[in-house]
Amino acid sequence: MKKLFVSIVCILAMSSFTNKEVNETILNENKSLSMVEDYGKASDCASSAREATYTIAGAFDESPNDDLDFYLTIYDALYMDCYLN
Repeated sequence: MKKLFVSIVCILAMSSFTNKEVNETILNENKSLSMVEDYGKASDCASSAREATYTIAGAFDESPNDDLDFYLTIYDALYMDCYLN
């Protein structure tokens, strides 16, 4: 009877450790996936904001470097709007 009790306790202890490791692995995989998605999104947002800023500057026959503060403000607004949505 004592061996049965010890066996049941060991099985329960081992299964709880296994469940914890599996849950941690799943959480780590989900975090890494979201990091990859965020990384790609930031790059896409930077590209689209830069392209839109150059397009706006081209409409006024200027370079974005001519009035840097103005065009950086536009770039920042476009980037943050893209990244946060």
